[in-house]
Amino acid sequence: MKKVKSRSEFTTPLDPENKEAGESFKSSHFEYDNSGNIVSFESYNSDETIESRIITKFDEKGKIIEEINYSQDNELTDRSVYSRNQKGKIEKIEIFYPDYNPTIKKYKWDKDEKMLEIEISDSDGDPESKEIIKFNENNIPIEKLILDHENKFAEKIVYIYNQDNNLIHKMELDKKDKIIIQDKLYYDENNNVLKSHKLNRKNRLLETIEFQYNNNGKPLMQNFNNQQIISFEYDKEGNPVKELRKNMHGLIEHEGYFSYDNNGLIIEEKNLFEIKKYQYEFFNDN
Repeated sequence: MKKVKSRSEFTTPLDPENKEAGESFKSSHFEYDNSGNIVSFESYNSDETIESRIITKFDEKGKIIEEINYSQDNELTDRSVYSRNQKGKIEKIEIFYPDYNPTIKKYKWDKDEKMLEIEISDSDGDPESKEIIKFNENNIPIEKLILDHENKFAEKIVYIYNQDNNLIHKMELDKKDKIIIQDKLYYDENNNVLKSHKLNRKNRLLETIEFQYNNNGKPLMQNFNNQQIISFEYDKEGNPVKELRKNMHGLIEHEGYFSYDNNGLIIEEKNLFEIKKYQYEFFNDN
């Protein structure tokens, strides 16, 4: 299969009551490098003027080194420059703005690379905040501590995993290490999330999300606290071809259909309110 060089999205608004189509317009455009990284993204208004634009640059190892963001009318909003060490780990991010001083993020690892400090300051070195992240033997975050500009406690999050490195418990704690809010996740034998519970500090259930999967591990149903149910259907290649959302009364809120080409690339997406068509350009094999 050829590598995608660019993808353009064309949107046609629909009137669900009169079943009339509006005027089609180019709504977004992606450009990729040979490694599949997105190097340019543009979104457009209905008159095809630029709504937003992102330009991203990568090094020879595929690591991001610069990102430039533009707003409507192609006005620069910010530019981020990434500095990395020989291992490719981020050492510093400088964020430049057109109208005020830059923000500097400095990344400091301990010698065992099990703890990371991210110091955020302005260009004069005055601190804005700090994050301290601890990692386990599998290099997975187990704790994040956030301090404010005065180096005082702001937030703490603790992560607990099972033997398969699946997150099973996430806790947001206060400065006395008491739970503010928490999430508990449950998995099947294939490491698919079956259920997610959100609980308060008194361990009272606030929200439940339930999941069901087909034999290929593709999600069939997501039940959000019995308030909204999302279901999916797939073609024989495993591509989603239908998405249906119903509210707690069983009324359809969204019904979407998807079509693909022979390479599995999406070429059309349709719902009650719009049709999206996708066109691709490819790199030459030579």
